[in-house]
Amino acid sequence: MSVGEPRARDGRSATITLSHVGKTFLARSGATIALQDLSLEVRDRDFLSVVGPSGCGKSTLLALIGDLGGNYDGEIKVNGRSPRQARLDREYGIVFQEAALLDWRRVGENVALPLEVMNVGQGTRRDRQELVDRMLELVGLSGFKKHYPWQLSGGMKQRVAIARALVFEPHLLLMDEPFGALDEITRERMDLELLRIFEQTRTTILFITHSIAEAVFLSTRVAVMSGRPGRIVDMIDIDLPFPRLAETRQLPEYFEFVTRVRRSLTGA
Repeated sequence: MSVGEPRARDGRSATITLSHVGKTFLARSGATIALQDLSLEVRDRDFLSVVGPSGCGKSTLLALIGDLGGNYDGEIKVNGRSPRQARLDREYGIVFQEAALLDWRRVGENVALPLEVMNVGQGTRRDRQELVDRMLELVGLSGFKKHYPWQLSGGMKQRVAIARALVFEPHLLLMDEPFGALDEITRERMDLELLRIFEQTRTTILFITHSIAEAVFLSTRVAVMSGRPGRIVDMIDIDLPFPRLAETRQLPEYFEFVTRVRRSLTGA
């Protein structure tokens, strides 16, 4: 490890560190403190989910890490860089609740868009297509490269969005409730798909969700936020074995972790 590289307290490399971060929104009606004195470490190869009450600042937290949230107090580092520099260095990909695909571009063209914008793939169409094909295979959509977004289901669109976020092979994936708009059956299927991708790529993932059950099923750790102004009030290691399967949701240990997160969230 090079001198100055951030490290978490247990000695592992820290992919993201937030120290005493605050965020205030100003409006004519007054100031709204969204985050206050928030500190957090996301370690290399973590799958860290953030849960908290509605309006506690979960999405604001992710936006600040992704250089989408404007000014803030405190310090944020992504692989030792500022959020702005990390974005310029292509350190992360982002997936939102809406897939936000371009309807006039085919699936393969949507996945290739970041490569075109960033001039990735050594500037050749062939190199870019190899990256696109690899990502479509990773998300199980190899046969849909020529389809348009309107020809896909909601879950398939989100898989395209994940492929697009991973196509330039970032170290970190930021996900803001990516499956929140899906029906329960599709959502559980997408959880399994995401775990398969996580285990295969070992990309560090920061995942925002309202679902305690989803957070426990997916994560290596779960961060619990307080009500607004948001702070991290608990960090829970999810000691469930990988690979995690649909049957994992039936384990007594799984229900114990769900109960533990819920109690931390509600203060019960």
